[in-house]
Amino acid sequence: MTLSRTRQTQPSWPGWHAWRVRCASASARGRLLALVASAARTPWFWVDLLDGGASMEVAVPIAEPLDAQLNWIIDALRGGLVTAAQPRPCAAVCSLGMFPYSRPPLVWGDLLAATSTRAHSLLTSGSGGPSGYAPQNVIASEMTSLYSWLAPERHRSAAADWHLAWLEATVGHRASGTPTPSQPPAAAVFPQLPGPSLPVELAMGLHTWSSCVARLAGVPAEEVWTPVVARLCHIQAVRLGGTDAGRRAETVALLALPRR
Repeated sequence: MTLSRTRQTQPSWPGWHAWRVRCASASARGRLLALVASAARTPWFWVDLLDGGASMEVAVPIAEPLDAQLNWIIDALRGGLVTAAQPRPCAAVCSLGMFPYSRPPLVWGDLLAATSTRAHSLLTSGSGGPSGYAPQNVIASEMTSLYSWLAPERHRSAAADWHLAWLEATVGHRASGTPTPSQPPAAAVFPQLPGPSLPVELAMGLHTWSSCVARLAGVPAEEVWTPVVARLCHIQAVRLGGTDAGRRAETVALLALPRR
């Protein structure tokens, strides 16, 4: 087990400090999330890295005292939940190049934290299976909930089409067993899931940011927020289902959204 200590710096944005950790096993992932949820003194988020679920980045506000961060890191190492932990000045998912015009929303970290809390609640409230992940119908329902929360109804179908194209370009091919647009899923409506509510003010903050950036760039606001919504939904799908199953359920939900 190793705990890598490197010089830490505080970025001017987004104000979140990250730890990259390698989980000891699939079952250790869930126990690690429970440990962080109980130990963190402030909002926090996690993002699974695309290496089969073995690694993730866990981030807390830079205002969180270092001793509080080290407490759960050391407990995770001693408990055999993680085999390595390395501090990062900024989570990879907060890199400026991931946002339209390199202008991240000020609410991005809060969006990640709110959806992390919700994902953890879903995985620990009976929706998660023995594998530590949720079944596809739960993931698809969550995608529908996120679109209802963040995407104005009149723009949802266009945003979903952009999201589908982005997924295919990112993955390189349509995941095996995923319906194609000419083969829509049998269930077009997924039930609303229980869990922590999604704050309306965060959706409003996202769209306020989108409008400001759109005015500067001379483009429609939906061109700005659509990639951010797509990325957030994809992160949530992978949290709930892992890389492959999460992507499949994500695609099913996007195809099932009503087209205008």
